[in-house]
Amino acid sequence: NIGLPADAKAGDTLNVTINGTAQPGHVLTAAEITAGQVVLTPTAPAEGGTLTVAATITDVAGNTSAQGSDSATVITSGPLASITVDPVTADNVLNIAETSGATVSITGTVGGDVKVGDTVTLTVNGHNTTGQVIDLGNGQLGYNIAVSSTDLKADSTVHASVTTTDSHGNSSTATGSDNYGLDLSAPTVAIATTLAGDNIVNAAEHNQPLTISGSTTGVEDGQKVDVVLNGT
Repeated sequence: NIGLPADAKAGDTLNVTINGTAQPGHVLTAAEITAGQVVLTPTAPAEGGTLTVAATITDVAGNTSAQGSDSATVITSGPLASITVDPVTADNVLNIAETSGATVSITGTVGGDVKVGDTVTLTVNGHNTTGQVIDLGNGQLGYNIAVSSTDLKADSTVHASVTTTDSHGNSSTATGSDNYGLDLSAPTVAIATTLAGDNIVNAAEHNQPLTISGSTTGVEDGQKVDVVLNGT
């Protein structure tokens, strides 16, 4: 948009030069005088190129105004951004104790052009929790956001996003996620058989090994089972 001076009149000629190339003279209309501007649509230069526009006005008597000019650099590419989500726990499985509090701290890192203070959004169980990018030290940026334990127990994925904006107003958004496990049931152990067949150890049975068997729930294969006899 080229702004017009207050004394411009319909019939005056607008003389425009774009990147040093003179454009055909443009005769101002009454509508443009009322609007106070002339709208031009020049061809944009390539990414990183500069557009320089200079203009003068010549009235019907042939008098030409002082020149006005402006320039701009074309930058349309957005900043770089990345985000990761750390495992929610050392084994990436939330258990009863780890979800006993109101929240669980979810951490991660960001990279690219993301800055301290940019907003990180974590989505779990359809609910968003936001926090800011912080300096983790050693040249690394990241976040530490408390997320509802209730939401974590109702889901199995933490979705993360961060948006950063550069000095030119271009924005980029990065996303990441962590798929975690849940173990929210305490294990159980039950003795399933009657000892020695009749639950009585006789003299013969007393001098030979006896098999004690049972069942478990909520226990992974290979876990150790401790059997206590008479308190030992």
